[in-house]
Amino acid sequence: ERKRIYTEIAARNDNIAALASMALHERLFNGHPMERTQLGTRESVTRITRDDIYNFYQDHAAPGNAVISVFGDFDREDVLKKIKATFGKWSGKSVSATIHTVKPVEGKIEATVYENKEQAVVMTGFQGESFYDEDRYGLELTGAILGYPFRGRIFAQIRDVKGLAYTLGGGFSPLRDTGEFVFQVQTRPDAAEEVSAMLNDLIRDLRENPVDQQELEDMKSYLIGRFERSIETNGSLSFSSALNELYGLGYDYHERYVNGIRAVTVDDIQRLANEYLRPERAVEVIVLPKSFEN
Repeated sequence: ERKRIYTEIAARNDNIAALASMALHERLFNGHPMERTQLGTRESVTRITRDDIYNFYQDHAAPGNAVISVFGDFDREDVLKKIKATFGKWSGKSVSATIHTVKPVEGKIEATVYENKEQAVVMTGFQGESFYDEDRYGLELTGAILGYPFRGRIFAQIRDVKGLAYTLGGGFSPLRDTGEFVFQVQTRPDAAEEVSAMLNDLIRDLRENPVDQQELEDMKSYLIGRFERSIETNGSLSFSSALNELYGLGYDYHERYVNGIRAVTVDDIQRLANEYLRPERAVEVIVLPKSFEN
């Protein structure tokens, strides 16, 4: 297993977007677990022992930290009987998840990273709110208006009009005790500065000017459609409901999510853009080829 993770880490470290993301998160979430990568580093994986894994499992794989979700066409009493027979003797202590405080970004952070790559990446991030916060719906729409891959403003202006992007996108992701906006554009090294300026202009425009009502409705349809597709099978809905129950949102949270998106107004978007996408709260990372290093 360790060898497999080493291979994944090597592949990640060869990906220019992943390198930019790591550099961004180190600065955007300094001191918070989100500053770290999911795979870790070769050094951190090397230090993990069998006892570490065993003890972690014993501490966390406990009934007080579990939700069992069953969806489908079945006899309720028969399934309950089988669940009780299988898990009835499961024991273990309760787990209290740690709440981490996020240190706010105070003053724009800019960093340039040089790698052995031929392309460049411009990546901008902002802190947001958790999925418990009622602003999450408006924040998701704000992120989609900017970063939606085919109709978002970044795509329309930087790729369609200027032709300066190989790949691009981004948006807002709510997490358990924080959230993040991340927008990224892969481009030519000699265009990185122009792309950075355009990205900042697009974010500023969203702060200063109300979004068009039709544009907002289009993005609502996009988010709702994407969400409904993500839970259209018994397996996906069961998984989503189990996580929502585990996080305290309620197993039926998927029914409330759509209403939350529909309720967002034009005024909400401008308010949230001015609150969360301020330049002094931004972290910008530009990855350039080593040949551009002075």
